[in-house]
Amino acid sequence: CGAPFASGIAGFAGYEALRWREPSVASPPSPYGAPDFHFGVFDAIAAFDRIDRRAYVLARDRHAEEALISALSQAGDARPQFVEARISPPDRDRYVAQVLETKARIGAGDLFQANIALTMRAEIPDATSAYGLFRRGVVATRPPHGAYIRIGDTEILSFSPERFFRVGENRRIIAEPVKGTRRRGRDEESDRALLR
Repeated sequence: CGAPFASGIAGFAGYEALRWREPSVASPPSPYGAPDFHFGVFDAIAAFDRIDRRAYVLARDRHAEEALISALSQAGDARPQFVEARISPPDRDRYVAQVLETKARIGAGDLFQANIALTMRAEIPDATSAYGLFRRGVVATRPPHGAYIRIGDTEILSFSPERFFRVGENRRIIAEPVKGTRRRGRDEESDRALLR
């Protein structure tokens, strides 16, 4: 199948997790009641190949494979759903104020990087399956990577999680961050041009 992830550690770290590394710039607690971070060790995964339109179960051993197949067979109907939702637009004035405050803090040397995200809220029917929404989102956006994570009552749908690194041939570690970066140039001169 050639899946980039067959087993191992997966999870998420929210912006609030920064307080564990850099307490001086800690953000307020998550408004969603989600943990700051959560990771798990997975012995098996279900991989979906959009191009070949096939699904695979990849596992470390036969026991893990059978356990996942059993869980998937009991998951019920998870067909993609269409949901009509009322979306509350973000507060533009608040967002502009956050951008101006962040620029001032960068200028003052308080921080060197920030991610100011717009929050959009939508009311959806109680009967809506978050996993069904995830499947519909994958079909609609065709992301290179996607993730659905459920921890207790918290469900996270991600359509392009950033992969910090991957291990390539000869155990070479390759970092491929998504934002805030440019590719290296062909030589020192082109590196300097990109830097400028």
